[in-house]
Amino acid sequence: MLQALGVARHVSTADATADTLRATALALVDDPEVARRLKEIQAGMAKEGGTQRAADLIEAALPARTRPNCPHGPGRTARTDEAELPARTRPNCPHGHGGSGQGEGPSAPQ
Repeated sequence: MLQALGVARHVSTADATADTLRATALALVDDPEVARRLKEIQAGMAKEGGTQRAADLIEAALPARTRPNCPHGPGRTARTDEAELPARTRPNCPHGHGGSGQGEGPSAPQ
């Protein structure tokens, strides 16, 4: 896939010596076409929402757990199982709001 995008080179296992891998990596770093393609890919990813969008897509594909204290509205979901996280890292929503885990979120005493 990366080779088809123009940002990688194939090195067969038989040819994968330290010298060959070093030469291939340096050729990629020095290739202005690779740099141009990487900038295009970076711009395209940013235009589509970047890492935040990627995280949202991954979370949407995982089994959900309701986060009632999310400031984005009740019923928002996330994958994190709070019981497995230290209290200080427990998020109250899939967007990282809250997070002290002390008296907040669904694990807080009611």
